[in-house]
Amino acid sequence: MLLKKTRARKSKTTFVELLSKADAARDAGLWPDAARLYADTISLRPDDAPIRMQYGHALKESGELKEAEAAYLSAIKIEPDADSYLQLGHLYKLMHRPDLAEQNYLQSLTLDLTSADARSELIDLGWTAARLRGRLGKDELGVEGSYPQGSDSGAIAFELSDLVDFLQHARYPTGIQRVQLELAEVLRHTEHSVHYVYFDNTSFMFNEISHSQVKRIVDLVTDEDRSEDTRRSYAERIRMEIRSGVEFEFQQNTNLVNVGTSWGYQNYFLVIRDIKRRFGVKYIPLVHDTIPLIFPEFCDQNLVTNFISWIDGMTEHADMVLANSQNTLNDLTSLAERLSQNLPPSRLLLLNGEFRARDGKNLDEKKKALAVLRSHNLDVDDYVLMVSTIEPRKNHMLAFNAWSRMLKTRERASIPYLVCVGAPGWMNEALYTRLERDEDLAERIIILRNVSDQTLNQLYDRAQFTIFPSLYEGWGLPISEALAHGKVPLVSNVSAHPEAGGEHAVYFDLGSEADFQTKLEDLIDDVPSRQHREAAIKTATPLKPWSDICADLVNHLNYLETEANQDAPPAPQIVSGRYYSMGRNMERRISRLGYRAEQFRTGLNWEELEEWGCWVRGGTAELRLTLPDEGDAFQFYLYLSTPPLEANTANISIAVPEAKWTLQTQAGSNATFWRSFKLNLEPGAKREISLRLVGSTVVDFRTLSEGRDHRESAFAMRGIFVAHADNDEERRSLMEAIQFKDLKSISLRFQKQATITS
Repeated sequence: MLLKKTRARKSKTTFVELLSKADAARDAGLWPDAARLYADTISLRPDDAPIRMQYGHALKESGELKEAEAAYLSAIKIEPDADSYLQLGHLYKLMHRPDLAEQNYLQSLTLDLTSADARSELIDLGWTAARLRGRLGKDELGVEGSYPQGSDSGAIAFELSDLVDFLQHARYPTGIQRVQLELAEVLRHTEHSVHYVYFDNTSFMFNEISHSQVKRIVDLVTDEDRSEDTRRSYAERIRMEIRSGVEFEFQQNTNLVNVGTSWGYQNYFLVIRDIKRRFGVKYIPLVHDTIPLIFPEFCDQNLVTNFISWIDGMTEHADMVLANSQNTLNDLTSLAERLSQNLPPSRLLLLNGEFRARDGKNLDEKKKALAVLRSHNLDVDDYVLMVSTIEPRKNHMLAFNAWSRMLKTRERASIPYLVCVGAPGWMNEALYTRLERDEDLAERIIILRNVSDQTLNQLYDRAQFTIFPSLYEGWGLPISEALAHGKVPLVSNVSAHPEAGGEHAVYFDLGSEADFQTKLEDLIDDVPSRQHREAAIKTATPLKPWSDICADLVNHLNYLETEANQDAPPAPQIVSGRYYSMGRNMERRISRLGYRAEQFRTGLNWEELEEWGCWVRGGTAELRLTLPDEGDAFQFYLYLSTPPLEANTANISIAVPEAKWTLQTQAGSNATFWRSFKLNLEPGAKREISLRLVGSTVVDFRTLSEGRDHRESAFAMRGIFVAHADNDEERRSLMEAIQFKDLKSISLRFQKQATITS
């Protein structure tokens, strides 16, 4: 007996030693050695599934993919679990076998319904949350209890979509994202029923953001210790967790509040219409400015076209509009008039909050910030601070001209440095060319990018004063930041700047460089006067805590609860004799804006708008519209396309459920065509109707794109035209436009209408 115990102890020791050596080789990245040692360990304990998985990892990292597959499969045969299937899915992905990867990710998610990694991989493979629920069963997902769902009338769904997306490529948030962060953090600590949501532009739904994920987003912004690669990886992981998480289940009368941007999301208002119709959701956006339409020459062209579409859709869908300043509200009112839209009930949510960069968490962060200043001698030299994106609208050139004049007329020692803090923006080549050609000026101007909050705090605190000569702003965050630090801001007297600066800023006439030069040098030279102004700023406390701004927001929502119309929104009205394009707006001027069929889309069976039109999702799509008041007989013209079909033809049915009317028609493969039908209304019938289109053959676009395009569609819609059946002139205008390929001529919204007679 003693001999047997001794041998057993020796065998156990050998196993432990082998496993320890294998783990050490793995940790050192010596993958071939680790694989050999794990193989020896398996010979001593062949039924140990975790060791077989480690053996598979080592083989995979060594490039032995087929051998790794065998190791993983042998581990799964002994002890199948979610992680084993997940790792096998990763291996098949590496082996370029997406079908097997998909199968194993699905099996992993089936065994562990909370697996964010498996869900993220499936989303990358084209799976939507709705499709996953259809595969796994809604009740089987088992995640509803993991997230706080909206359950009471008047709950707040606070949207953080563009903040989450912004942090994928930028370390430090700018003005609009700062507003989202401030309000999101305050709302987390209120007694109100608050939920956070993210609009997924690929699945066309709002996903829940848990409160813990909001905290992680805030920590991501404030943590200075992460490297940029680590930060990006962490930001991407948060977004993937949100995208692969649970769809937010809106309850009746939830307030969807968006204080960020959404004009880059093409199907955003399609989803807004859907949740408003199904749940009575009230949509409340905060408009920060209308600059893309006031200064389109300083904006990216895609931004201008998207912004026009967004403003047009926002005024149609919003239950209340919040504006960050009276100036922005005035601009928005004028813009709505130009669009021939009625602006929804509007209220001010002034951003006169305590905008101050967040303090560092520890002494090391403060030391790093001070080191940045010391590297430019800003801990000892005098300087004036300008914080803004480096682009023409911010008017850096005015400041450069002023410093250039001082260098030619004053003693150099009396001229402070100009410190410009901001990321590179749009069309800034002229600024950098100026500095390249003027060495004296370049020596007096310091440009800093990717500045941490702690460094920005130090820069504000040590600055003589700040300047903000911007041509136009919706509010002017750097003005509020300067006041929060007790500094005097010298700002242009335009747009909302007087609202942001109040009586504590120094204003100059934007049209006069001489006025700017005079007031700039006065602030430099008259130190007692500047100190007097600083004392007035500190004693007057012109800014208020963000908790007060949050309270203002909630009060506006309470007003909406009592005053807003609770009825379901009517279907938009179609104008006869006008072509409505289903294509994405590509115009950069409101005067050239055409009638848009996008507003008629109902339900979620629509893909994103493209320049020419829109594919349906699957085989069924629905339009909802209100016919003109006059007449009971109408001629409809639908402009449609089909994808390439295996068969030469496919059937498409067109139905008007309210009229109990259906038309069957055939379409060819890869065809673009018109279909016309006549609709007669019964006397006194409702003018609001639905059009339901059903295609018999759904094409998987993966077969047409070598797997790159995951869409499935039976047909696309390009546009719609409705004429009075007895009005030959209306119908003739369409025929001529088709013949001359000039549909734009009958789609413009703001042209002089010719008198049309029967």
